[in-house]
Amino acid sequence: MKKFSNEINHITELYNSLDFSNEDDLLLSIENKKTCENILIIVQTILNKEPHHSEALLWRIRINNLPVFNNISDIQDDCNLILNASSDINDKLQAHDWLIYIYMEKLSLNDLAIETLQDKLIDISVIKDNCPLQDQAFGDTYYRLAYLYQQAGDETTAIDYYLKSFKHAPKITPRNYEGGLLLLELERFDEAEQLLSEHFEEADPVECKDYAEKIEVLFNRGKLNKHWNLFNLFYPTAFEIPTEFGYKNRDEFVAKYLPIVIIETEKNPANAIAWRMLSNNYYFNDKNAKKGFDNLTKYYQIVQQVKDLAIERYYDTAEDLDIDLRSIDFPIYPNGAICYHVLTTYLEKGNEAQDKNDHFSAQMYYETAKKYGLVGYHAFDDYFNGNKGLSINNEPHTFAMLCNNLGIVIKQVSWYQHKSYLNDECKFASDIHWQGYQISAFWENLDNGMEISWRNESALNLENFCMEVLSNFDYYKNILEAEKWYQVMFYLISAYRQLERFDEAKQVYEQTIQKFEGKGDEHKTIVSIVLDTAIVYFNFLMAKGLHNQSINDVRNLFSNPTYQKMQSEKAEVFNYYFMAHAYLGLNDKDEAQKYFKLITEKFTNTQLSYIRDVVNDAKSNLNIINAGQNFDEIIVSLYETEPERLFDYLLKAKEENVKYLKQILNLVTNHQMPSSSAWVEKDMYIGFEFREKRSETEEIYDSFFYIHLKSEDLGIRYELVEWKDVESGFLGLSKKIVERSTFYVSFYTAYNSNTSDTRTEFEMASEYLQQKAQYLWKEWINKLHYYQSMTLK
Repeated sequence: MKKFSNEINHITELYNSLDFSNEDDLLLSIENKKTCENILIIVQTILNKEPHHSEALLWRIRINNLPVFNNISDIQDDCNLILNASSDINDKLQAHDWLIYIYMEKLSLNDLAIETLQDKLIDISVIKDNCPLQDQAFGDTYYRLAYLYQQAGDETTAIDYYLKSFKHAPKITPRNYEGGLLLLELERFDEAEQLLSEHFEEADPVECKDYAEKIEVLFNRGKLNKHWNLFNLFYPTAFEIPTEFGYKNRDEFVAKYLPIVIIETEKNPANAIAWRMLSNNYYFNDKNAKKGFDNLTKYYQIVQQVKDLAIERYYDTAEDLDIDLRSIDFPIYPNGAICYHVLTTYLEKGNEAQDKNDHFSAQMYYETAKKYGLVGYHAFDDYFNGNKGLSINNEPHTFAMLCNNLGIVIKQVSWYQHKSYLNDECKFASDIHWQGYQISAFWENLDNGMEISWRNESALNLENFCMEVLSNFDYYKNILEAEKWYQVMFYLISAYRQLERFDEAKQVYEQTIQKFEGKGDEHKTIVSIVLDTAIVYFNFLMAKGLHNQSINDVRNLFSNPTYQKMQSEKAEVFNYYFMAHAYLGLNDKDEAQKYFKLITEKFTNTQLSYIRDVVNDAKSNLNIINAGQNFDEIIVSLYETEPERLFDYLLKAKEENVKYLKQILNLVTNHQMPSSSAWVEKDMYIGFEFREKRSETEEIYDSFFYIHLKSEDLGIRYELVEWKDVESGFLGLSKKIVERSTFYVSFYTAYNSNTSDTRTEFEMASEYLQQKAQYLWKEWINKLHYYQSMTLK
């Protein structure tokens, strides 16, 4: 724990209780003075033990600055004590700022304020490995110097400091206004445009009126012929508020200046700004998307770069013309804030399209958002973590918000493109949600980070998110739904299950059940989440072979009628499911069969997909019990077989492969099971299907051996198709039935989705996929023959 943390926390509480809202209230003034004296007593107890404790000294400065004391000399003494004794740059910067405030606001000693600012610059210059802090401090300090020198009438020095401030911190809005106006008055147009353009991006039209009026005068005097960037600050401002500039209405304003813009495009077609202004007029004033698009196309063909939010207008015109936004591709300037705004715009558009089931548009919007989000991310990351890049990116909260929105967009794009979240891109999304939260803490990065970490099976990240939420839950609980705590516990137990940390998983389960049953949160959504948490825990018990404990825990849970009352199907089917598997694990097949039959009898006609999976599992296990042999275990045994020698079995030898496929199918189904399957390792799932009839009307049968590689989202299917043909004899006088078969190899993606066919035939696949299919076929057929030879012995 931080030294004197209890004392500092007490000081903070007392300080927050001060109330200076009514200076005439005598009782309130007495109470405030008493509180301030108590704060100073606590401060003094710290300083008695540690005379140079900077945080305590800064608290004393704050109190001495309040109306209760207004003790300027003591403030100066404490500031000098910090500057002389502290090695912490943040403490020293605060001490400088207090002295500057005293000299400027209390004593009107601007010369001493300038001296202190110059001293502050010396301390700022020695900051190492913290570019954001240094840039912000330089920007603020140079701005104050510029202001003081301008007040003193030294415009040359003031301008020098305005420009230095802008270099380090381009987004100080009042500085951009004041410095930009001064530069404009002195006709330093290029530099004025830099500062005023930044102000223009942040300000409302009425806030731009003063310099827009000056620009109009300069333009009409012919002084801005080569400075259309400045003219472009005036034109849209006056377009929005024409009466403020003396025009009767917008039409009168446009009638005066639009011909000038058109003539400029004819005389000087390389003037990109003129094309942009012309486009805006056509789009916003004339509502002509085609002309708006054509003229902005000319603008981007000249500038060859996306540098501001004009790209959103370009996309608007493109959409009106049914042009796919992904076909528009220009280099993107690494301004993180601009990228964040474009990212957010098209994330929201994607969400709206998705809500309307317009998935083509949704994917287009999400992919567009992702492109800008990635550029913005790298711009911010280079600046904050690489100490390189543009100072314009010194916006930590914007970086954090970009991390949140980019993480969401990556998740959406991954689903549209791969129908899966189990990939490196979604792991990156999980990582940047955490990174964003560390930069500037807010709830959305935690919430979305938990979700994508769970979907991506990124267990360590998921644990970090959950523990952070639980440690700060009291802070966030007022903005959260009632079920959120239970959702976090479900995520946390999922992480522990994946990490094989049973004791922690058990603790989470017990804590969840205890809170739920103790509080009586009988809400359908909460009950469903509690059951999900229990399902993870019971699966963990099953995997560890703790079958007796599983029976006891399942019985104890479902003895509470609340689950059945609030989630009847879910509670009942999983009660039977885990009881069945527990008894199966104890080799009590009669009891297991009883519960499996209950599942198939009661839930065969369910409309819920996850319950259909339980029904299919029950049917499969009933087949195993009836067959007297567990073919899933044979698959695992086959996988664990290690042949002494490896022989080649080429996929091109299709007739031989038909024979081998039939042999392996016979081994793992013995003509008794329609299918069998098993996870043979964490990343590999093996499935077999034996003679599945393709349709009721066709005598065509599909059998296959399927390998799913989870981390690659790749399925390889070795398929045998069998059918019967009728052949006519000589002159058609006789007929005979001929059995035929053929062997195929194909590849699938999106294994865990219910999407349309993602099949790629062997001959059309990449060389890499063909080699992988060949390697795995050779491996498994060698295992088959070695397994058979060992069984015969």
